[in-house]
Amino acid sequence: SDPAYRTRAAAVGARVSNEDGVGTALNLIEQAAISKGGPTYPPRWPVRADPPIRPNGGCACAAYGRTRGSAPILPIRPDGEIMTTDSRRTIPAAADEYTTLDAFLEWHQQTVLLKIDGLSEADLRRSLVPSGVTALGMVKHLAYVHRYWFRNIFIDEPNLSLPWTEADPDADWRVEVDDTTTAIIALYQAEVDQARAISAAANLDDMARNPLRPRSLRWIMVHMIEEIARHNGHLDIIRELTDGVTGE
Repeated sequence: SDPAYRTRAAAVGARVSNEDGVGTALNLIEQAAISKGGPTYPPRWPVRADPPIRPNGGCACAAYGRTRGSAPILPIRPDGEIMTTDSRRTIPAAADEYTTLDAFLEWHQQTVLLKIDGLSEADLRRSLVPSGVTALGMVKHLAYVHRYWFRNIFIDEPNLSLPWTEADPDADWRVEVDDTTTAIIALYQAEVDQARAISAAANLDDMARNPLRPRSLRWIMVHMIEEIARHNGHLDIIRELTDGVTGE
């Protein structure tokens, strides 16, 4: 009954509607078109009378197998079967700054491995784009990106090896003949674990010890969320082109 409360609630509702994303908008447009006898969209965008709500915000794409409430957002295979397990960290709706950044970062770190789960050795090494990028090469790249920012830059660890050089700046993307999938995944997981331990022992305002890149831990964590999220989008495309699997 409080007018001020109703105003705030309406504002929040409008914001949530805007954040709900392209998928929900397409569903609503589709329903309107059908009600007026217009054409429907392809089966990839099935009509939903009650568009699904994404717990963590963002696009509510119907192709991604959404569920309501606090349930995880799970990938859906081309045959319509929704993958029913998701061990990724739950991102809190309200938490302090470090916990929020850490949760988003870990969620994306875990998503990298989810994206390649189930791919064959050949598929992991197959490039489907002109740049030559592969799914396994991207995991290798992200392992070294973690090493660079957290160990090389933030704590200035001595005698730390990095694969790229001025003559070969993309060495971290390349899967060598003697690189095994097991070794690359283990490298990635080890670098993620060390990065998480380093950030947990520091404060967001702490500055990197390496004078080459004077950045705060806050900046590095935000940058890493952006970096991994971008590459997860790349992995989305690679996975769908490989076997048709889509999802978060």
